[in-house]
Amino acid sequence: MACKKLKLFFSGLVTLLLIIFYFVFVTKIGSALLLVLESLGLLFLAVLAFVGFSLYSNRTGDWLLFTVATLSIINLLLLWNYSHVYSFLLVILSLLLLLLNFPCGCCNSGCKDDVCDLPPPEPVIPEPKKEASVSKQATFVASSRSKLYHSPKCDWAKKINPKGKLKFNSKEEAWEKGYRAHDCAQ
Repeated sequence: MACKKLKLFFSGLVTLLLIIFYFVFVTKIGSALLLVLESLGLLFLAVLAFVGFSLYSNRTGDWLLFTVATLSIINLLLLWNYSHVYSFLLVILSLLLLLLNFPCGCCNSGCKDDVCDLPPPEPVIPEPKKEASVSKQATFVASSRSKLYHSPKCDWAKKINPKGKLKFNSKEEAWEKGYRAHDCAQ
């Protein structure tokens, strides 16, 4: 849990610095239209970052902060392309935030630390197989997957998988184990 709190602290610090330096950077831009657009974009990024921090207890917060960093980098590239304004510090902060919140996918491979909140998968315990009677010549047969017993010459009895075939010496033995008679066994 300490690792996650440390990551949250650094993500918060980098996001705060990013928003402050973005605000300073945007105010130095000369065009009024660009200033308004950048201010709206900065407000959107700040709201998205706030929601990301409020949801940081689950994986959604990581994804939102990753999105903030990605949108910040895209915005900086567009600013550089259209107005030839560039801030190396903002690029470094955006890349740092991107790396801090990069989705690791560790929940699928099993975590060795406390990065993920998901519990480890429970082991699969196979169900015990029903034992067949030891009789070689059975009067009745049944499948372990159904609750009907058949005469061995019945068409349905011939379709039973040998691995799941149960054999009974009498109707009473089948009834005791919870099986009922098929039309062929009456």
